[in-house]
Amino acid sequence: MSGRNQKQRKYQGARNRNLKSALINFILTEFPNFGGPKTVGFFVDELMKMLDNLLITKDKLQVGQMLWYALDKNTRITSKYPKFKPIILTVVAAGDIEAHCQNVSQRKIASKVIARLCKEAYKQGTVLSMRDLSLIYCRSTGYISEMRIDYEEKNQVVLPHQGSEHDMGSTTTHKAIIVRKAVKEQKDPLDVAKETNHSQRAVDIYLKDFYRVKWCLENHRTLNETCIITGLSPNLVKQYWELASDNNQST
Repeated sequence: MSGRNQKQRKYQGARNRNLKSALINFILTEFPNFGGPKTVGFFVDELMKMLDNLLITKDKLQVGQMLWYALDKNTRITSKYPKFKPIILTVVAAGDIEAHCQNVSQRKIASKVIARLCKEAYKQGTVLSMRDLSLIYCRSTGYISEMRIDYEEKNQVVLPHQGSEHDMGSTTTHKAIIVRKAVKEQKDPLDVAKETNHSQRAVDIYLKDFYRVKWCLENHRTLNETCIITGLSPNLVKQYWELASDNNQST
């Protein structure tokens, strides 16, 4: 037997001392009806790819940061199979500590932290919900929403989160800011989209619905008639009625 064959016999067993081989052996042993070695090997390859995408190593985390699984911004939480991605959130930043040292109010610090987390999540391709932030900070969702809205109103922006991105919940804050910027301030819808972290399509839809409801209001259509004409729910119609009334009063 050649030296090469002897070496191969001696060391080839070491090739299987890794996670992939361990998973393949486990499936073949415990689930013999799953498939043959090729099928199992393909499955494990795909599983390993998924694990690589879902795992964030400790060396990527800095002091004050945490790992969180957030909803992929391209899927809805109400989907049959919602997708989640691992992201890194800066729970405590150097600026937060400095703000405390400068005796900045807790309310102002909290609103800025919530804004930062929403923006960080969005930059990483995800959106946070008020429940996510409630769990992270051990505060009620009502308090979190109040701080978020306070920041949005003072800075005239719409923070990216599940409610604003997927038009969920009863809040009209994002609609109000978009309509105010486009109608009252007469800004280009493209600029409004950039300023409010919305797509151009989303802004166009909001404005289209606003003007349709406004027309119905000006022409004395009832709530039921407006719902039929616009195809919007009564709750949405009422929200746009309020916005239309506010804009009429301010012009």
